[in-house]
Amino acid sequence: MSFNVFGQIPNNGFEAWTFDGSDNNPDYWTTSNSDPYVSATPYTPAYAGNYSLKVMPLDFGFTVLPGTVEQEFAYYNRPNYLKVCMKANVMPGDEVMILLSMNNGDSIVATTLNCTFIIDTNITEFTCLYFNIAYVSNLYPDLATIAIIAGAGTTQLGTYVIVDEMSFEDVMDVAELNPAKFEVYPNPFDSNIRIETEEDIDKLELVNVNGQLQQIDYSEQEGIIEISNVDLA
Repeated sequence: MSFNVFGQIPNNGFEAWTFDGSDNNPDYWTTSNSDPYVSATPYTPAYAGNYSLKVMPLDFGFTVLPGTVEQEFAYYNRPNYLKVCMKANVMPGDEVMILLSMNNGDSIVATTLNCTFIIDTNITEFTCLYFNIAYVSNLYPDLATIAIIAGAGTTQLGTYVIVDEMSFEDVMDVAELNPAKFEVYPNPFDSNIRIETEEDIDKLELVNVNGQLQQIDYSEQEGIIEISNVDLA
């Protein structure tokens, strides 16, 4: 059983800000803002609501450092995707990163080694991307950490990312989860994929290398599902 759950990330739409006398900071998030140097600001027009978050490198005049925004919060589910609606301007050789990690106590459930999502090209219009979460443990987390970094490559002025409406998607209900009904298949694939199952599949999703959900056609006959990547965007 799967369903979408919104709002577990505090201030996930970046509507709440606190002015501390020198700069604005999004509530519940820690930024690299350092008076008078600013790396995170409210941005309008937003993707939704009044504000989005804009993150850019810190310009100290003599050097430029990556701009960061980070939050650690209690979280107890195992979602399939981290959804981020964003725009980005990335200078040649530079990068924007979204990092995710999850823990259960001292045990690692998902690590940034497998959940670092890199944007190295421009995204001129707000686009909602679905980043696949790779787990390294069967445990359910009790803590999640999300970080947004602008200038993770060569760290150049002009690089920035605008983020809004972050949410976890397709959260599995522990009470309803039957592990025998769920399989994980290779990603990526370069020609086609064949799935053999004795159960009906209620929902089949395919994500491209940019984290975007694809509209796909697939054939199913006698417990065998076949997908071709010929028409993938």
